[in-house]
Amino acid sequence: MTPQNEALNIVLDLIEKDKHYKVISGALHRDGGISAEITGGENKGRSLNLQYGGTDLTVLFLCKNKSHSTAFDTLCDIGNYLDRLGEVKGKTVQITGAGVRSGAGLVVKEGDFYIYSMIARIGIYF
Repeated sequence: MTPQNEALNIVLDLIEKDKHYKVISGALHRDGGISAEITGGENKGRSLNLQYGGTDLTVLFLCKNKSHSTAFDTLCDIGNYLDRLGEVKGKTVQITGAGVRSGAGLVVKEGDFYIYSMIARIGIYF
């Protein structure tokens, strides 16, 4: 498993444990829910010993719900949680922090569902 994938899994597990939201990694389910996927990253370079590097992962969160306020509030709650997330050590990666890059906003109304998105960053060091 790559450090990037491990970091995403750590964050999603923490969200489920602490906020009780089941966030899947990958495409959003047709019947609603919450998803997250890495959409890019920014290499922060290597440290002086050239063994370890830092990266900011860009993660797209989507929430699909029949209630627009529930979809919006869910992503805002996750974003608030990420803004307060400190350092977390994994097996091969250390999360150096996280936060919202672009707040929750409506993407589209699809039938009876509202889909909201939020872009977050996860800082990692590996």
